[in-house]
Amino acid sequence: MDQIKEIVMSWRAMDAIDLVREDREVLVPLLRLLDEEDSTLRLRTLEVVEGILREYGDGMRKLVMKYGFESTVACLSDEDPRVVDRAGKVLSLLLRDTLLDEEGFLLLLETLAAAIDCSDVLMCTSFVDLLKGVETAPIGENGLMRIRSIATSGSLAGRLMALRVLVNMGRVDGHWRSLRKTLEVLLSSGNLLLIELAMDFLEEVAEFPGTGEMMRELLGFVFRLRYLEANGENVILRNRAVKVRAALENAISSYYRAHREEAAYLMRELLMEGRERDALFLAFVLGDADLMFRMWMEAGERPELMELLNQSQSA
Repeated sequence: MDQIKEIVMSWRAMDAIDLVREDREVLVPLLRLLDEEDSTLRLRTLEVVEGILREYGDGMRKLVMKYGFESTVACLSDEDPRVVDRAGKVLSLLLRDTLLDEEGFLLLLETLAAAIDCSDVLMCTSFVDLLKGVETAPIGENGLMRIRSIATSGSLAGRLMALRVLVNMGRVDGHWRSLRKTLEVLLSSGNLLLIELAMDFLEEVAEFPGTGEMMRELLGFVFRLRYLEANGENVILRNRAVKVRAALENAISSYYRAHREEAAYLMRELLMEGRERDALFLAFVLGDADLMFRMWMEAGERPELMELLNQSQSA
């Protein structure tokens, strides 16, 4: 162990990689260096492990997975952001085409949810992308409860990661409101990476089989995306907003045209909540502008609603 430690500390990464290639038994003491207190040593060890994973095949990846997965995940909680970033790169390589068992997956998710902060947007989005690509064995009910608990936590990064997992699994029922609130934060952040991430989510869930809970929460994004179409920072963002909004409109329209009574009831609720734009969109989905006028009369004097109706008729 002393020899491999000396090589790693002297920045002789290729020598360390060659040593592991010549004698695989060196890999275990190398991976133990990830548990050392010295953050610089952990960083250099991760760089060597990354090189090993890039150079060699599945056999080496399985060994790193067996002897170094937990220590690599622990590095995600390191105080040194360089160590965290490098651990993420190692995990991206390590988990490629690898089926992660429930215990390992929950360890990864819970560590990320506790350690990562969206104040570092690039790091946050990179780990959300990492979770999107992870393949897992079936998750039991206890595991699902732990994931759902994170999805309603106070941490934006934690919610994002747990919701990413639930979307992966197609198990968002009961958490559409949490998803909606989280994506609203991203869209209003002013950060291009977070806005793009929100649109990634919306485009993906627009393909899901529709439910009343789902459509009610997604409805408000139609006008948010219209705003981005007109006011997005660049043409790429504006064009993306057009595409995602069209996908959402198609999904919402298809659902409510098949559930007209549910749509009419929802319109009344939306008016009572002051969500006139969303109610107006539903009226045109149903092809019944008269219904909108009748509901406006029921709601009392609402000049702002009449203005919206006039704008829509002239559009």
